[in-house]
Amino acid sequence: MGKAILFIDGDKHWREQARNCFSAAGQKLVEATNAEEALQRSEFEPLSVIIMDLELQGEKTFTLLQFLKANNPDIPILIFTATPQDDPEVIKILAHGGCDYVRKDSIEELLVAAGTHLTAQ
Repeated sequence: MGKAILFIDGDKHWREQARNCFSAAGQKLVEATNAEEALQRSEFEPLSVIIMDLELQGEKTFTLLQFLKANNPDIPILIFTATPQDDPEVIKILAHGGCDYVRKDSIEELLVAAGTHLTAQ
């Protein structure tokens, strides 16, 4: 298996859904529940795509995005969130390094979006 997909989400349900779906598709998934774990995982694991929720408990998501983008400039970062696409925070994230938005409705849609970015590399 090649590089991993980093999935950052504080919700256990969505991490389990992502693990099952990406594993079934033959993708290696590395999970993080918060910014600290995400930074640790991104430092030691070769990554192909980063997927992050905007609603991390008490975390500054924009700061995390900036750090991840600065240290992984060629890795696409997808936003997977229940926050509406026209929300100012989503717009800000997409304008500063987030490459795609997927509404937190269906893990299968996320798999398709991630696959698009994997094949583009």
